[in-house]
Amino acid sequence: MKTLRLLLSFVAQRNLFVAFVCCVLIAGIAEAQWQLQTTFSGNPPLVSVKTVTRDVAWVCGFGRIVYRTTDAGNNWTPTSPVSSSEDLSCIEALDANTAFVGGGGSGWSGGAVKIYRTTNAGASWQAVYTAPGPGNFWNAIHFFDAQNGIAESDPANPAGSFLIVKTTDGGTTWTPIANPPVANSNEFGAFNSFQFIDAQNGWFGTTHPPFLPGGNAGRVFRTTNGGTTWTGVSSGNGETVNALRFISPTIGIRTSDAPPFLSRTTDGGQTWTAVNGLPVANIQGMFAGASVVTATMNQFWVYGQASAPFILTSTNGGVTWTQQSIAGAASHPIWHLSAATFGAANDSVQAFGATLDINSLSNGG
Repeated sequence: MKTLRLLLSFVAQRNLFVAFVCCVLIAGIAEAQWQLQTTFSGNPPLVSVKTVTRDVAWVCGFGRIVYRTTDAGNNWTPTSPVSSSEDLSCIEALDANTAFVGGGGSGWSGGAVKIYRTTNAGASWQAVYTAPGPGNFWNAIHFFDAQNGIAESDPANPAGSFLIVKTTDGGTTWTPIANPPVANSNEFGAFNSFQFIDAQNGWFGTTHPPFLPGGNAGRVFRTTNGGTTWTGVSSGNGETVNALRFISPTIGIRTSDAPPFLSRTTDGGQTWTAVNGLPVANIQGMFAGASVVTATMNQFWVYGQASAPFILTSTNGGVTWTQQSIAGAASHPIWHLSAATFGAANDSVQAFGATLDINSLSNGG
C-alpha cells in the first residue's frame, strides 16, 4: 500500500522552462522562473508522467485517468478508461500511440495489480501482466527499445522480494527475474527513483515510511546486466530515497525528505556524499528529479520545498546548482519529473512533471 502522492510536469528547452502541475508555467530566459499556464480541474492527482518527444507526452492519474498531448502540452486529451477498479501508479510511453501503465490497486491498496498496454493512442487498453499479490504495487515501467522492457513492483508481502519482470516482445508477455532483490520489512520502491542510463546499468531507490514498524532506511539497488541481478547498498545516512537520477554509469544524485536532502555519487551508487552550499535556505525536503544526457549536454533538475517551492539545476554533474523559481505554482509537492531531448543536435529539452496541476517551460530552442 502506498501513501498518496501528487505530481507536476514541466517542459524545458535548454535554459528556458515551462512546468506542468495540473496547471502550467512559462518562463523567459532572463528570469528562469516558472509561470502558471494551465489547470486540470475536478480530477484526482496526477502521479506519473513520461516525455517522449518535443510534442508527445503522457500522464496518468490516481483516479484511473490517462492524458496525452501531441502539441507540446498546449492541449491534453483523455484516453479511454484504463481500468474500472484499479488506480494507476506509473506510466511509460514509446511514441504517440503506444504506452504502458502500472496499477496500484483500488485506492493504492496494492494487490494483484496489472500492467496495461495501448497501441492505439489510448482508444483501448489491455492487461498484459498480473502480479500475484496481495501487496504488489507497480513503481516503474521502463523500455530500452520497442521490444525490450522492465518493470518494478513492491513486494507481495511486507518482507518478501521486489517483483521485477522483463519483456522481449514489446510488452505482450512478461517474465519475473529469477533472483529478485529481497526487501527489508516494510521497505517499498520510490517514485521517480527507477532509471537505466543504458541497456545494462540501472538503479532503483527505496523508502521506509516512518509510520510503519521496522525502522529500516531506504536503499539504492544497482544492476550492471540489464536487470537480471541487483545489488543493494545503503542510501547514505539512513534517509529514504525520493528521487534517483544518473547521467553516466558512475555519476548520479538522489534526493530525500530528511538531511542531507541532496547527495551525489561518483562510483555508481556505492557511496554517497552530501551536496552542501545549495542556493536555498531552510530546506524542508527534496522530492522529484530529472536528467538528460547527450553528446553535447548533461543536466540535472531537482524539486524541493523550503519557505516556497523551488527547482535547482546542475550542468556539471551535480557539483554546483542554480536555483530556478516557480512563480504561481501550486502548493502541492512535485513527485515526478520526466525529460527528453530533441533537435538536430539533441541540444534542447522538453520536460514534464506532475502533482494536482500541470505546468510547462520553454525557450524556443
